[in-house]
Amino acid sequence: MKTDNKARELLTEILDFKACQTGDVDIFLTGYSRGGAAVIHLAHLLKEKGIPVRAMYLFDAVDRTLERFNTTIPRNVEVCYHALRDPKANSRKWFDNCGTTTSVSTTRMLMKTFFGTHGAIGGLPQTKTDEKGFVIEELPEQNPVIRQIAQAVPGVLALGSIAYDVLQDHKVDHTAVTAPQNEMASNDVWNWMSSNVLWQRQQPMVLPARDLTRAFV
Repeated sequence: MKTDNKARELLTEILDFKACQTGDVDIFLTGYSRGGAAVIHLAHLLKEKGIPVRAMYLFDAVDRTLERFNTTIPRNVEVCYHALRDPKANSRKWFDNCGTTTSVSTTRMLMKTFFGTHGAIGGLPQTKTDEKGFVIEELPEQNPVIRQIAQAVPGVLALGSIAYDVLQDHKVDHTAVTAPQNEMASNDVWNWMSSNVLWQRQQPMVLPARDLTRAFV
C-alpha cells in the first residue's frame, strides 16, 4: 500500500478518538522502513489539522515513493528519534533514508547509526551468512509474483525485461556485517530507543495543545 494511503487511514483512526480532537492525549508515532515514511506523512496531515505530535520514533525510515510529504519532519513534531543503519554495513544500499531533516529548529532531531542491516534496525536481524561469515540479504523482489510481473512487463514496457535480468543476477546482497554484529546492533537499537521512549514520557509537553483555530504554519 502506498504510504500516503496508509497515512490517511491512520489519520482517520486518530481523529475518531475524541481526546485527540481536544488535545487531551499525547500522540506518539513510530514506524519502521516504509512504515517510517508513512508516519512522517501522517505527521504532516496532523500538522494541517493543528494537532501536535509529542514524539516520533523511526527505525531506518525509507521512502520508496515520490511523495513529497515523506522526506522532512514537520514543525508540529516536538522531537524525533531516528535509528539508522550505518552505511558501512553495506545493507540495502538502494534504500535512501527519509526523515533525517526538519524544516524548523524547534523540532529536536536525535539520530544514531548502528552497524547492522536494515532488518536488524527493525528488530529482525538476519542470520544467514555467506562463506566469509557476512550476513546476506535476499532481495524482497525475489517474490514469485513480482518475478511474473517483471516478465510480463516487456509486452508493454521494454524496461521490464531489464529489471528481471537484474533481479536474476542479484538474488542476494552481501553485507559487511557478521551475524553476531547484526544481533548486537538490533539489541543496541532496542536499548537506545526504549530508553528514549521512557525518558520522553516523563517530560512535560513543550508544544501547545491542539490549536482549534488554525493549523501549524
